[in-house]
Amino acid sequence: METVERDDSRLEMERELMDMGVGYWKSRALNYVMEDNIAKHLQNGPRSAFLIANEIGVNPEFLYRVMRALSTQGIFKEEEEYGVFSQSPKSAILCENDWVNGVIFESEDFAYRSWFSFRESIKSGKSMGPKSIGYDSFWDIVEKNPSYGAVFREGMTVFTNHIIHTILNETDFSPFETIADLGGSQGVLLLSILKKLPSVKKGINFDLPSTIDNNKLLVSEREAQHSSTTLSRFTEVSGSFFDSVPQADCYILKMILHDWSDEKCVSILTTVSKCMKPNSKVYIFDAIIDSKNQPNYKVWLDLHMLHHVDGKERSRKEWGELASLAGFQVVEITPFSEKYSRSTGKIVLSKSA
Repeated sequence: METVERDDSRLEMERELMDMGVGYWKSRALNYVMEDNIAKHLQNGPRSAFLIANEIGVNPEFLYRVMRALSTQGIFKEEEEYGVFSQSPKSAILCENDWVNGVIFESEDFAYRSWFSFRESIKSGKSMGPKSIGYDSFWDIVEKNPSYGAVFREGMTVFTNHIIHTILNETDFSPFETIADLGGSQGVLLLSILKKLPSVKKGINFDLPSTIDNNKLLVSEREAQHSSTTLSRFTEVSGSFFDSVPQADCYILKMILHDWSDEKCVSILTTVSKCMKPNSKVYIFDAIIDSKNQPNYKVWLDLHMLHHVDGKERSRKEWGELASLAGFQVVEITPFSEKYSRSTGKIVLSKSA
Protein backbone atom coordinates (compact mmCIF):
# COMPACT_ATOMS: atom_id res chain seq x y z
CA MET A 1 0.00 0.00 0.00
CA GLU A 2 1.44 3.34 -1.07
CA THR A 3 2.21 5.75 1.74
CA VAL A 4 0.68 9.21 1.27
CA GLU A 5 2.49 12.18 2.71
CA ARG A 6 0.04 13.92 5.06
CA ASP A 7 1.14 17.45 5.84
CA ASP A 8 -1.09 19.99 7.60
CA SER A 9 -2.76 20.98 4.34
CA ARG A 10 -3.61 17.39 3.50
CA LEU A 11 -4.91 16.72 7.01
CA GLU A 12 -7.16 19.77 6.83
CA MET A 13 -8.62 18.61 3.50
CA GLU A 14 -9.23 15.14 4.95
CA ARG A 15 -11.00 16.72 7.92
CA GLU A 16 -13.20 18.80 5.61
CA LEU A 17 -14.12 15.78 3.50
CA MET A 18 -15.00 13.75 6.58
CA ASP A 19 -17.05 16.66 7.92
CA MET A 20 -19.08 16.66 4.70
CA GLY A 21 -19.49 12.90 4.87
CA VAL A 22 -21.03 13.00 8.34
CA GLY A 23 -22.94 16.25 7.84
CA TYR A 24 -26.25 14.50 8.44
CA TRP A 25 -25.23 13.90 12.06
CA LYS A 26 -25.37 17.63 12.67
CA SER A 27 -28.49 18.14 10.58
CA ARG A 28 -30.48 15.51 12.45
CA ALA A 29 -29.31 16.73 15.87
CA LEU A 30 -30.26 20.30 14.98
CA ASN A 31 -33.63 19.21 13.67
CA TYR A 32 -34.35 17.35 16.91
CA VAL A 33 -33.62 20.29 19.24
CA MET A 34 -35.72 22.59 17.03
CA GLU A 35 -38.68 20.21 16.92
CA ASP A 36 -38.58 19.74 20.72
CA ASN A 37 -37.94 23.46 21.41
CA ILE A 38 -34.93 22.72 23.61
CA ALA A 39 -33.52 26.24 23.32
CA LYS A 40 -36.66 27.74 24.86
CA HIS A 41 -35.88 25.92 28.12
CA LEU A 42 -32.79 28.14 28.47
CA GLN A 43 -34.54 31.48 27.98
CA ASN A 44 -34.53 32.28 31.71
CA GLY A 45 -30.95 31.21 32.34
CA PRO A 46 -28.69 28.11 32.51
CA ARG A 47 -30.46 24.79 32.98
CA SER A 48 -29.46 21.18 33.48
CA ALA A 49 -29.98 18.98 30.43
CA PHE A 50 -31.08 16.23 32.83
CA LEU A 51 -33.85 18.38 34.31
CA ILE A 52 -35.01 19.47 30.86
CA ALA A 53 -35.11 15.82 29.78
CA ASN A 54 -37.30 14.90 32.73
CA GLU A 55 -39.68 17.75 31.95
CA ILE A 56 -40.17 16.74 28.30
CA GLY A 57 -40.01 12.97 28.79
CA VAL A 58 -36.79 11.99 26.99
CA ASN A 59 -33.68 10.13 28.08
CA PRO A 60 -31.57 12.50 30.26
CA GLU A 61 -28.15 11.16 29.27
CA PHE A 62 -28.97 11.15 25.57
CA LEU A 63 -30.30 14.72 25.63
CA TYR A 64 -27.13 15.84 27.42
CA ARG A 65 -24.99 14.24 24.72
CA VAL A 66 -26.99 15.91 21.94
CA MET A 67 -26.62 19.32 23.57
CA ARG A 68 -22.92 18.72 24.22
CA ALA A 69 -22.34 17.89 20.56
CA LEU A 70 -24.24 20.95 19.36
CA SER A 71 -22.33 23.18 21.78
CA THR A 72 -19.19 22.42 19.74
CA GLN A 73 -20.96 24.16 16.84
CA GLY A 74 -21.82 27.21 18.94
CA ILE A 75 -25.38 26.01 19.58
CA PHE A 76 -25.78 26.17 23.40
CA LYS A 77 -22.90 26.80 25.77
CA GLU A 78 -21.84 24.03 28.13
CA GLU A 79 -21.08 25.42 31.59
CA GLU A 80 -18.51 24.19 34.11
CA GLU A 81 -21.17 22.44 36.19
CA TYR A 82 -21.74 19.00 34.69
CA GLY A 83 -24.79 18.77 32.45
CA VAL A 84 -25.65 22.47 32.64
CA PHE A 85 -26.07 24.58 29.50
CA SER A 86 -26.78 28.22 28.84
CA GLN A 87 -28.03 30.07 25.81
CA SER A 88 -25.58 31.01 23.07
CA PRO A 89 -26.22 33.61 20.34
CA LYS A 90 -27.00 30.78 17.91
CA SER A 91 -29.33 28.87 20.22
CA ALA A 92 -31.13 32.14 21.03
CA ILE A 93 -32.09 32.32 17.34
CA LEU A 94 -33.74 28.91 17.75
CA CYS A 95 -36.26 30.55 20.08
CA GLU A 96 -37.57 32.68 17.21
CA ASN A 97 -40.50 30.63 15.93
CA ASP A 98 -40.79 32.33 12.55
CA TRP A 99 -37.12 31.90 11.67
CA VAL A 100 -36.91 28.33 12.94
CA ASN A 101 -39.76 27.25 10.66
CA GLY A 102 -37.53 27.80 7.63
CA VAL A 103 -34.81 25.48 8.95
CA ILE A 104 -37.31 22.88 10.16
CA PHE A 105 -38.82 22.83 6.67
CA GLU A 106 -35.43 22.09 5.07
CA SER A 107 -34.38 19.49 7.66
CA GLU A 108 -37.74 17.83 8.33
CA ASP A 109 -38.10 14.04 8.08
CA PHE A 110 -39.76 14.14 4.63
CA ALA A 111 -36.81 16.06 3.18
CA TYR A 112 -34.23 13.87 4.93
CA ARG A 113 -35.73 10.50 3.97
CA SER A 114 -36.27 11.52 0.37
CA TRP A 115 -32.52 12.11 -0.06
CA PHE A 116 -31.93 8.36 0.31
CA SER A 117 -32.74 8.03 -3.42
CA PHE A 118 -30.43 10.80 -4.65
CA ARG A 119 -28.38 8.31 -6.65
CA GLU A 120 -31.54 7.31 -8.56
CA SER A 121 -32.21 10.91 -9.56
CA ILE A 122 -28.69 11.29 -10.95
CA LYS A 123 -28.97 7.97 -12.79
CA SER A 124 -32.40 8.58 -14.31
CA GLY A 125 -32.30 12.32 -14.89
CA LYS A 126 -35.63 12.62 -13.05
CA SER A 127 -36.56 13.91 -9.60
CA MET A 128 -36.93 10.72 -7.58
CA GLY A 129 -37.04 12.18 -4.04
CA PRO A 130 -40.81 12.27 -3.39
CA LYS A 131 -41.48 9.03 -5.32
CA SER A 132 -38.98 7.18 -3.14
CA ILE A 133 -41.14 7.84 -0.07
CA GLY A 134 -44.47 7.09 -1.73
CA TYR A 135 -45.59 10.41 -3.21
CA ASP A 136 -46.12 11.54 -6.79
CA SER A 137 -44.39 14.88 -6.27
CA PHE A 138 -43.26 17.33 -3.63
CA TRP A 139 -46.58 19.15 -3.99
CA ASP A 140 -48.32 15.84 -3.31
CA ILE A 141 -46.47 15.69 0.05
CA VAL A 142 -47.62 19.21 0.90
CA GLU A 143 -51.26 18.54 -0.03
CA LYS A 144 -51.56 15.18 1.75
CA ASN A 145 -49.81 16.21 4.98
CA PRO A 146 -51.45 19.36 6.41
CA SER A 147 -48.87 19.78 9.19
CA TYR A 148 -46.00 19.65 6.68
CA GLY A 149 -47.96 21.96 4.38
CA ALA A 150 -48.14 24.46 7.23
CA VAL A 151 -44.39 24.18 7.82
CA PHE A 152 -43.85 24.70 4.08
CA ARG A 153 -45.97 27.87 3.95
CA GLU A 154 -44.37 29.25 7.09
CA GLY A 155 -40.92 28.39 5.72
CA MET A 156 -41.65 30.27 2.50
CA THR A 157 -42.70 33.29 4.54
CA VAL A 158 -39.42 33.11 6.47
CA PHE A 159 -37.42 33.09 3.24
CA THR A 160 -39.49 36.00 1.94
CA ASN A 161 -38.87 37.99 5.12
CA HIS A 162 -35.13 37.45 4.67
CA ILE A 163 -35.13 39.08 1.26
CA ILE A 164 -37.96 41.63 1.44
CA HIS A 165 -35.66 44.45 2.59
CA THR A 166 -33.32 43.86 -0.34
CA ILE A 167 -36.12 43.61 -2.91
CA LEU A 168 -37.74 46.83 -1.71
CA ASN A 169 -34.42 48.70 -1.61
CA GLU A 170 -33.23 47.55 -5.03
CA THR A 171 -36.44 47.43 -7.05
CA ASP A 172 -38.63 50.32 -8.20
CA PHE A 173 -42.27 49.25 -8.30
CA SER A 174 -43.60 52.82 -8.44
CA PRO A 175 -44.41 52.83 -12.20
CA PHE A 176 -47.05 50.14 -11.73
CA GLU A 177 -50.69 50.57 -10.73
CA THR A 178 -51.53 46.86 -10.41
CA ILE A 179 -49.06 44.24 -9.17
CA ALA A 180 -49.74 40.49 -9.06
CA ASP A 181 -47.51 38.25 -6.95
CA LEU A 182 -47.79 34.81 -8.55
CA GLY A 183 -47.26 32.08 -5.97
CA GLY A 184 -47.28 34.83 -3.35
CA SER A 185 -48.03 32.42 -0.48
CA GLN A 186 -49.05 34.46 2.59
CA GLY A 187 -48.80 37.80 0.77
CA VAL A 188 -45.96 39.20 2.86
CA LEU A 189 -43.97 40.75 0.00
CA LEU A 190 -47.00 42.26 -1.70
CA LEU A 191 -48.29 43.83 1.51
CA SER A 192 -44.84 45.36 2.08
CA ILE A 193 -44.89 46.86 -1.41
CA LEU A 194 -48.38 48.31 -0.88
CA LYS A 195 -47.32 49.73 2.48
CA LYS A 196 -44.27 51.42 0.97
CA LEU A 197 -45.96 52.68 -2.21
CA PRO A 198 -49.44 54.25 -1.84
CA SER A 199 -49.29 54.92 -5.60
CA VAL A 200 -49.85 51.22 -6.31
CA LYS A 201 -53.62 50.99 -6.58
CA LYS A 202 -54.04 47.23 -6.38
CA GLY A 203 -52.05 44.22 -5.24
CA ILE A 204 -53.19 40.71 -6.17
CA ASN A 205 -51.84 37.79 -4.16
CA PHE A 206 -52.26 34.76 -6.44
CA ASP A 207 -51.74 31.19 -5.24
CA LEU A 208 -53.31 27.75 -5.12
CA PRO A 209 -56.79 27.43 -3.58
CA SER A 210 -55.45 25.59 -0.52
CA THR A 211 -52.99 28.39 0.22
CA ILE A 212 -55.51 31.19 -0.25
CA ASP A 213 -57.98 29.30 1.93
CA ASN A 214 -55.38 28.95 4.71
CA ASN A 215 -54.63 32.67 4.44
CA LYS A 216 -58.09 33.37 5.88
CA LEU A 217 -56.52 32.56 9.26
CA LEU A 218 -54.19 35.56 8.83
CA VAL A 219 -56.86 38.26 8.80
CA SER A 220 -56.39 39.45 12.39
CA GLU A 221 -52.59 39.30 12.09
CA ARG A 222 -52.69 41.41 8.93
CA GLU A 223 -55.06 43.92 10.52
CA ALA A 224 -52.61 44.32 13.41
CA GLN A 225 -49.63 44.86 11.10
CA HIS A 226 -51.09 46.97 8.29
CA SER A 227 -53.31 50.03 7.92
CA SER A 228 -56.76 49.90 6.41
CA THR A 229 -55.37 51.93 3.49
CA THR A 230 -52.90 49.15 2.71
CA LEU A 231 -55.38 46.32 3.20
CA SER A 232 -58.06 47.97 1.06
CA ARG A 233 -55.73 47.68 -1.95
CA PHE A 234 -54.82 44.05 -1.23
CA THR A 235 -56.83 41.17 -2.69
CA GLU A 236 -56.31 37.42 -3.02
CA VAL A 237 -57.15 35.24 -6.01
CA SER A 238 -56.82 31.47 -6.20
CA GLY A 239 -55.88 29.49 -9.28
CA SER A 240 -52.99 27.88 -11.14
CA PHE A 241 -50.41 29.78 -13.17
CA PHE A 242 -50.46 26.89 -15.63
CA ASP A 243 -54.04 27.85 -16.55
CA SER A 244 -54.46 31.61 -16.21
CA VAL A 245 -53.40 34.58 -14.08
CA PRO A 246 -55.06 37.92 -13.28
CA GLN A 247 -54.27 40.88 -15.52
CA ALA A 248 -51.68 43.25 -14.05
CA ASP A 249 -49.04 45.81 -14.96
CA CYS A 250 -46.32 43.93 -13.09
CA TYR A 251 -46.02 40.22 -12.32
CA ILE A 252 -43.76 39.01 -9.52
CA LEU A 253 -42.33 35.49 -9.50
CA LYS A 254 -40.26 35.31 -6.32
CA MET A 255 -38.37 32.05 -5.88
CA ILE A 256 -41.01 30.32 -8.00
CA LEU A 257 -39.36 29.34 -11.27
CA HIS A 258 -36.54 27.50 -9.51
CA ASP A 259 -39.24 24.99 -8.49
CA TRP A 260 -39.79 23.96 -12.10
CA SER A 261 -38.03 22.48 -15.13
CA ASP A 262 -37.35 24.63 -18.17
CA GLU A 263 -40.37 23.10 -19.91
CA LYS A 264 -42.70 23.94 -17.00
CA CYS A 265 -41.23 27.43 -16.67
CA VAL A 266 -41.94 28.10 -20.35
CA SER A 267 -45.52 26.97 -19.72
CA ILE A 268 -45.87 29.35 -16.72
CA LEU A 269 -44.38 32.28 -18.61
CA THR A 270 -46.56 31.53 -21.64
CA THR A 271 -49.65 31.72 -19.41
CA VAL A 272 -48.46 35.07 -18.10
CA SER A 273 -47.78 36.29 -21.64
CA LYS A 274 -51.33 35.45 -22.72
CA CYS A 275 -52.89 37.32 -19.79
CA MET A 276 -50.60 40.35 -19.51
CA LYS A 277 -51.02 43.77 -21.09
CA PRO A 278 -48.69 44.68 -24.00
CA ASN A 279 -46.48 46.87 -21.78
CA SER A 280 -46.60 44.78 -18.60
CA LYS A 281 -43.36 43.56 -17.05
CA VAL A 282 -42.39 40.32 -15.32
CA TYR A 283 -40.10 40.66 -12.29
CA ILE A 284 -38.38 37.39 -11.38
CA PHE A 285 -36.51 37.23 -8.07
CA ASP A 286 -34.41 34.10 -8.07
CA ALA A 287 -30.87 32.74 -8.02
CA ILE A 288 -28.34 33.98 -10.55
CA ILE A 289 -25.42 31.56 -10.49
CA ASP A 290 -22.33 33.16 -12.03
CA SER A 291 -19.39 32.25 -9.78
CA LYS A 292 -17.27 29.10 -10.10
CA ASN A 293 -15.17 27.24 -7.53
CA GLN A 294 -16.46 29.45 -4.72
CA PRO A 295 -18.71 28.64 -1.74
CA ASN A 296 -22.29 29.20 -2.87
CA TYR A 297 -25.41 28.03 -1.03
CA LYS A 298 -27.43 28.23 -4.23
CA VAL A 299 -25.54 25.44 -6.01
CA TRP A 300 -26.44 23.13 -3.13
CA LEU A 301 -30.03 24.32 -3.27
CA ASP A 302 -29.85 23.44 -6.96
CA LEU A 303 -29.23 19.79 -6.05
CA HIS A 304 -32.16 19.90 -3.64
CA MET A 305 -34.41 21.25 -6.40
CA LEU A 306 -33.06 18.70 -8.89
CA HIS A 307 -33.92 15.84 -6.57
CA HIS A 308 -37.27 17.00 -5.18
CA VAL A 309 -39.17 19.07 -7.74
CA ASP A 310 -37.32 18.71 -11.07
CA GLY A 311 -36.36 22.35 -10.61
CA LYS A 312 -33.07 24.18 -10.96
CA GLU A 313 -31.11 27.30 -10.05
CA ARG A 314 -30.06 29.16 -13.20
CA SER A 315 -27.15 31.17 -14.50
CA ARG A 316 -27.41 34.49 -16.33
CA LYS A 317 -27.08 32.61 -19.65
CA GLU A 318 -29.81 30.11 -18.71
CA TRP A 319 -32.23 32.90 -17.72
CA GLY A 320 -31.73 34.51 -21.10
CA GLU A 321 -32.36 31.24 -22.92
CA LEU A 322 -35.49 30.54 -20.85
CA ALA A 323 -36.92 33.99 -21.55
CA SER A 324 -36.34 33.56 -25.27
CA LEU A 325 -38.07 30.17 -25.33
CA ALA A 326 -41.17 31.72 -23.72
CA GLY A 327 -41.32 34.65 -26.14
CA PHE A 328 -39.86 37.26 -23.78
CA GLN A 329 -36.86 39.53 -23.96
CA VAL A 330 -34.60 40.28 -21.02
CA VAL A 331 -34.75 43.90 -19.90
CA GLU A 332 -32.41 43.48 -16.96
CA ILE A 333 -30.49 40.82 -15.05
CA THR A 334 -28.98 42.24 -11.87
CA PRO A 335 -27.60 40.36 -8.84
CA PHE A 336 -28.54 41.98 -5.55
CA SER A 337 -25.78 43.98 -3.90
CA GLU A 338 -26.39 43.11 -0.24
CA LYS A 339 -23.95 40.57 1.21
CA TYR A 340 -26.36 37.74 1.98
CA SER A 341 -28.39 38.19 -1.21
CA ARG A 342 -25.65 38.31 -3.85
CA SER A 343 -26.39 34.92 -5.36
CA THR A 344 -29.99 36.07 -5.75
CA GLY A 345 -31.07 38.80 -8.10
CA LYS A 346 -33.65 40.44 -10.30
CA ILE A 347 -34.54 39.28 -13.82
CA VAL A 348 -36.92 41.66 -15.59
CA LEU A 349 -38.75 40.52 -18.73
CA SER A 350 -40.99 42.14 -21.30
CA LYS A 351 -42.80 40.66 -24.27
CA SER A 352 -40.62 40.22 -27.33
CA ALA A 353 -41.45 42.66 -30.12
